[in-house]
Amino acid sequence: MKTPSDSPKKSRKVKWDRAILALMQGDTREKAAEAAGVDPATLYRWQKDPGFQKALMEARREAFGLATGRLQQGSNAAVDTLFEIMNDKNTAPGGRVQAAKCVLELSRKSLELDDLKLRVAELESSRRAKPERRLHVA
Repeated sequence: MKTPSDSPKKSRKVKWDRAILALMQGDTREKAAEAAGVDPATLYRWQKDPGFQKALMEARREAFGLATGRLQQGSNAAVDTLFEIMNDKNTAPGGRVQAAKCVLELSRKSLELDDLKLRVAELESSRRAKPERRLHVA
């Protein structure tokens, strides 16, 4: 059941989402505020709010995750390019090799970050599962 107090929170969330989308698309604060239907000063205050900052960072992480996923998908093609260049004595490898190396390096870094994220999640989960030990000082 809706209550009158639910409406302002939902309305603010919708406005936050619109502002975050506009900021993610590279809009200025003024244009993002306009897209959210708020004054630029309001958006400025929101940008200092930890909840808004967290929501914006989550959106940025999600967008970056999609981009790194695409890089990882390109790894096989990069390897194919390297093999093709290595085996083709008539091709000047310079620029293409550098691009292939870049894709591979970024994919490796992305994989390392994914691995670290998984390891941190596992550590946090095991920490939550263990009861906290408190030191008793006599």
